[in-house]
Amino acid sequence: MTDLFADVIGHGGVVELLRSELDRPAQAYLFVGPQSVGKEFVALRFAAGLLGGVGDERARRLAPGRWLGPVDRL
Repeated sequence: MTDLFADVIGHGGVVELLRSELDRPAQAYLFVGPQSVGKEFVALRFAAGLLGGVGDERARRLAPGRWLGPVDRL
């Protein structure tokens, strides 16, 4: 599987935490911070990972028409 977070710039600690959470996710996650820092982008990537990856049909329903990866367009 392609790295879901390959094109996320910065957020190293958050990305590592979310990668480790993919196997045993918690009940809920709260993405907070200033506007336009990538919260939604990272959250959509994480959700796609939980559902099977960026190219998975369930992940396509997360954000119809949004681009979630360098390889797969939704």
